[in-house]
Amino acid sequence: MAQQLLEQGQKVAFLGLLNTNCPLYSVAKRLGCHWGHLKERGLSTYSAGLMSGVKRRLKLGSSREGITQSEIQSLLPEQADDALMQTVSAILEAEQNYAPRNKRYPGKVTLFWANDAPRDFEDNRLAWRKVAAGGCEIHVVPGTHTKMREEPYVQKLVEKLRPCLEKAHALVV
Repeated sequence: MAQQLLEQGQKVAFLGLLNTNCPLYSVAKRLGCHWGHLKERGLSTYSAGLMSGVKRRLKLGSSREGITQSEIQSLLPEQADDALMQTVSAILEAEQNYAPRNKRYPGKVTLFWANDAPRDFEDNRLAWRKVAAGGCEIHVVPGTHTKMREEPYVQKLVEKLRPCLEKAHALVV
């Protein structure tokens, strides 16, 4: 969103990310992820998943059809409502279809790092340091990716977020 706003001539005073992996992976990181999945799943399961992913990408490349409702439902709890389905669908579609023209963000990125989130071969949160030309400020908060936005952890997130917003607001005014 920040890249799109900048392209439209808008100003972005603050870009805060909540425990988000950077979508730009180096070749080494991609190979590490593939190796980790291969070890985790075994050769036959990994190969089947890899082929399925290749087929999906080829299909998306030619028809631009999004992810199916059944694929979305497989990611969500059974009691998920329509609003949540639409949100997840939009996120997945954006993830598949959007590629920023400028791979480097000209401003600063503020990452709120969930301290209890798993750190495995897929963890690419620190790559924001390479993407943010204005630097990357990291604030460690308790909780996992989901729990950091819920009680009691959200209070710590607010304590870290509030001064960042106040500083950004002071620079704009």
